[in-house]
Amino acid sequence: MSFSALRFSIGHPHQFRWLRGILLAVLALNVADALLTMHWLAESIATESNPLMESLVLLGPVPFLIGKLTLVSLGCYLLWRHCHRALAVVGVFATFVVYYFVLLHHLRFVGFVLAEHWVPTIS
Repeated sequence: MSFSALRFSIGHPHQFRWLRGILLAVLALNVADALLTMHWLAESIATESNPLMESLVLLGPVPFLIGKLTLVSLGCYLLWRHCHRALAVVGVFATFVVYYFVLLHHLRFVGFVLAEHWVPTIS
């Protein structure tokens, strides 16, 4: 398969609506990730794993939030601009899957924190 085979145009308006919805979900998952990460960092119960985001964390919560939301929004914009290309569509789905698993990781962590603080006592 040549590289030019990956550049063919794809999609119908209905499919583009689905892609748009998936990209909006990515943006929502990114906001949830940013807010949960800021909470874990403020409580000193986790650290940022992404080296780029870690450098923004050191600057404070506002630069971290602005940087994270801006970078992911720009990535989504680029994927949307090229959504008629197969590789961009793969990128949309890959980005969604990554953020989906990041959110699952956060939810798992929420479960650990809740279990630690709300363990029922037996009298």
